[in-house]
Amino acid sequence: MGIRHQYLAKDLARVASFAAAQLTDGQWRGLPSGTVLRVASTTVEGNNLWVSGIVESGAGRDSVRIHASFLERYAPVTLGSTVELSDVHLVHAAETPSTKITVAGWLRNISSQTLSQCTVDCTFQDRGGERLDRRQVADLVLRPLEFVRFETPPATTDKPFSEITLEISHATPDGLRDYLPAVVIPRSAGQRTQ
Repeated sequence: MGIRHQYLAKDLARVASFAAAQLTDGQWRGLPSGTVLRVASTTVEGNNLWVSGIVESGAGRDSVRIHASFLERYAPVTLGSTVELSDVHLVHAAETPSTKITVAGWLRNISSQTLSQCTVDCTFQDRGGERLDRRQVADLVLRPLEFVRFETPPATTDKPFSEITLEISHATPDGLRDYLPAVVIPRSAGQRTQ
């Protein structure tokens, strides 16, 4: 068994499925899928890569040691120091005369406050910048440091698109909306739906 990933100090890693982690006092505890870890260091024992770091999600910020096979690299886009956007991909939604696709991904609130009435607007555009379709996911609640999956309703256009723009907003305590920076994702020639 070879070493799959190399991790550097300050990298972010995410627990891919339930994992056992060793605390600094030597005791072991379970970490649920989705737990984010800020890497402090790595050690190799034989062919085994162990990652040490600080848990950045959930109730505590424990220092842990975990086998790298339980982890996956986590490289989110941070929007406005409030929300992380990650793992955005196209999903094949329906077998019809024209292919219907949705856009799915994950959001994580990195603030200390719950974000309510969160929306994700997804705009499909052609090469000339013309809007072909706009889909929305509304009324998401993002609790601090928790992951929330989103998936848009199927696009209604069968025209080819060249990029997708994601716009994320949420309610503010004073009843207004906070609009986070937009993310433009160009469609590559080899891109496929899942």
